[in-house]
Amino acid sequence: MAHRSNQAVASQEQPAPQPDAPQPARRFLIGWTTALAALGVSTAALAVAVWLMRFPIAEFMLSAALAERGAEADFEIINLDLGHIVLRNVRFGAETAPDASIERVEARWRWAGLTPRLERLRVISPHLRVRLTREGRVSLGALDRMRSA
Repeated sequence: MAHRSNQAVASQEQPAPQPDAPQPARRFLIGWTTALAALGVSTAALAVAVWLMRFPIAEFMLSAALAERGAEADFEIINLDLGHIVLRNVRFGAETAPDASIERVEARWRWAGLTPRLERLRVISPHLRVRLTREGRVSLGALDRMRSA
């Protein structure tokens, strides 16, 4: 039995093996790397989501801008990127008897910093319904509200 007690005493004298703990500087670096990687991935995911949803977002923004100016309009976006947009079947007024319709509208812009500057606007096959009122004025129907705004 003396032998066992000597072994127990001998094992108590040796320090217990410690697991490798990361140094505070290394832990700090790992934390920042993880945070920056998460920020990069989430920013890329947001950019991809906005790019995939660009048609509904652009349609909402254009419809809101036209409605703010008093224009009842309908259109279809067929192409949109960072430098141009193409609209098809643009209509102002009632669907059955539009006051103005445009087969195709192409707009190109260039960027000046964070703001776009319209560079070119191409309107293909516009049709405008003009009426003469009893007072002798020219009426453009749904476009009259837009003109007065």
